Amino acid sequence: MVLRQAMEVDAPKIIERLRRVLDDGVYLEEEKDTMNSPQEEAAFIRQMKEEGSMYTVAEISDAIAGVAQIKRGQLEMNRHIGTFRIWLGPGFQGYGIGSKLMDYSLQWAKHHGLEKVCLDVFADNERAIDMYKKYGFVVEGYRKDQFILDGKHVDEVFMSKFL
Repeated sequence: MVLRQAMEVDAPKIIERLRRVLDDGVYLEEEKDTMNSPQEEAAFIRQMKEEGSMYTVAEISDAIAGVAQIKRGQLEMNRHIGTFRIWLGPGFQGYGIGSKLMDYSLQWAKHHGLEKVCLDVFADNERAIDMYKKYGFVVEGYRKDQFILDGKHVDEVFMSKFL
């Protein structure tokens, strides 16, 4: 496995893998009809780089296994924080890839002067919440019944970690 910064040419593979993630479950705040096109994703990768944010891919044998992103605050008042997002493709979970992406992302954040990393997660995604807690993230708050997933109301959980 190689962890590296995403490149614009990765966009079609990233979008294809994300489609498979959405087919597999509902643990991303994303829907197929709102997904970026490969061209839009390439522009997003370029924008993240220009903003000083992180967009990392986990690559295994030329396949995108997952991604991690830290979007740095764009205002002077919030450039010290980053918003974290991570996902792994079906078949790539349970092999430590998520942990490697977490380690890499938190080191990147420290190296780039961030003081705090924030994220949000569905309250019923216990596996993700447990991983975030393992890495020192704490719950900052909830939005009650923020989503309807598979016909059930689900809270949104806000978590953060000070570096």
